[in-house]
Amino acid sequence: MGILPDGSGDTIGKSGNGTGPFILKKIDATGITTLTANDNYWNGKPGAAQVDINSIPDAEARLQAMLAGQLDWLGVTAQQVARFKNNPQFKLQTFPSGGWLGFVMRTDTKPFDDVRVRKALRMMADRAEFLKLTVGEGNGAVSCDQPVTPHDPYYADLKCPADVAGAKALLAEAGYAKGITVDLHIAPMIAGWAPMAEIYQRQAAAAGINVNIVNDAADGYWTNVWMAQSFFATAWEDRTADGALNEMFRSGTPYNESYLADKKFDSLLDQAHRELNFDARKALYAQAQQLLWDESGTFIPFTLSVGTYVLSARVQNFPAVGPFNIRWEQVTVGK
Repeated sequence: MGILPDGSGDTIGKSGNGTGPFILKKIDATGITTLTANDNYWNGKPGAAQVDINSIPDAEARLQAMLAGQLDWLGVTAQQVARFKNNPQFKLQTFPSGGWLGFVMRTDTKPFDDVRVRKALRMMADRAEFLKLTVGEGNGAVSCDQPVTPHDPYYADLKCPADVAGAKALLAEAGYAKGITVDLHIAPMIAGWAPMAEIYQRQAAAAGINVNIVNDAADGYWTNVWMAQSFFATAWEDRTADGALNEMFRSGTPYNESYLADKKFDSLLDQAHRELNFDARKALYAQAQQLLWDESGTFIPFTLSVGTYVLSARVQNFPAVGPFNIRWEQVTVGK
């Protein structure tokens, strides 16, 4: 629950007038946003006098900026870790994670308005290979297109082995017996998207699915491509089961990126909210996750179990937690 000053609802997005440990000095969505310490913060004076948030859309450019000493903190992929190992200028820190990368088909656009096409483009995938080649075995868990991680109490243990023959049959039934061609939009802002797209392209070909990878500019991706194109890459941080299912898939919500509109799915979430018995509530969330596997337009091959930060050696008191749980007032930065 966010706590805001009375009457600031319409201006908070620009003024930053909140109750946190830092005060907005300058906001620049495409450059550097500057925050200064709130000396009157309720939990004590912050350890850093100022925080600069650098907007660097390109993942490789962010990596190079970190290597050059221009940044103090950056989230990195498993493949990027080797660039910082055994370097006294940096330290690596892992934390529990449930984030995921995926591809989204808009269910309100052709050919993805046909549930058979959506299912075919998801069921042909070898998810274990995605996990191994993208983040490495042991760093995540195979997902059956559910944004719920195994450490969540409402996780449903679904099975989704690759089924190329089944995908071909569904496409034929939908009128694509000779195959189908789709454009998949990605951008260089997320390091894992390109290798995932290449794996997806190769695996899909076996089912008669020709995937044309479209490399869009990182700048403006979230405005011009995400939720705008018919088939695009996405990325999410860890959420609780209820938070993820409601935020990402409930009809009419602002971030329902696949535009899924399923009354049965919405009803399952409503029933789960009213159910007081844990086992009965878990069964309802499991049904909702099964419905996503059967009908959704979101391809989630795996969820992460480990995230990694790289910090400059001068950063201290940085907690090993997910980005939403960092206590920024406790972080200090030396010379």
